Amino acid sequence: MKTHHLRDKKEAVKKSYINDCLSIDSACQLHGVSRAVAYRWKADDKIDGIDWEKLRTARNISGKSIESIARSVLAEFMRQYKATMEHLKESDLPAQTRVQLLASLSHSLVETVSSTKRIMPATNRLAVALEVIEKQMDFVKKNHPQHLAAMVEVLEPFGKYIEERFK
Repeated sequence: MKTHHLRDKKEAVKKSYINDCLSIDSACQLHGVSRAVAYRWKADDKIDGIDWEKLRTARNISGKSIESIARSVLAEFMRQYKATMEHLKESDLPAQTRVQLLASLSHSLVETVSSTKRIMPATNRLAVALEVIEKQMDFVKKNHPQHLAAMVEVLEPFGKYIEERFK
């Protein structure tokens, strides 16, 4: 029975990752599975000839232009970014932990935008703006930690402001 349960969990994580385009981390959280287990399943499947990355890519590009795909990826990431920001605002995590998570999220945003900028040239300006925000967060964290809570409070509305300016 335990094997059947694990197989169901594996298929759920795999489906969320491939079909729903969730990150591995999000799929793991959704289905109550550790990252290590999910990465092992992914690696085992690859050995067996089932490449999650190829399946995910094929699913995403079927019938879409490259620019459309890039926009979809960026839009999905922004939805997840917003949901995570809302979760962080409502959480009772210590400020320092929230700031570390925010910095990590900010870094992921910069990476996502950077990966789409070649396909969508207008995104390049947004990538630069987001990198500046990330550098500012690092600077405040290192040099003015007493202002971290205020920084977190300001970042979400400022991010929306920047996004509107670079549409």
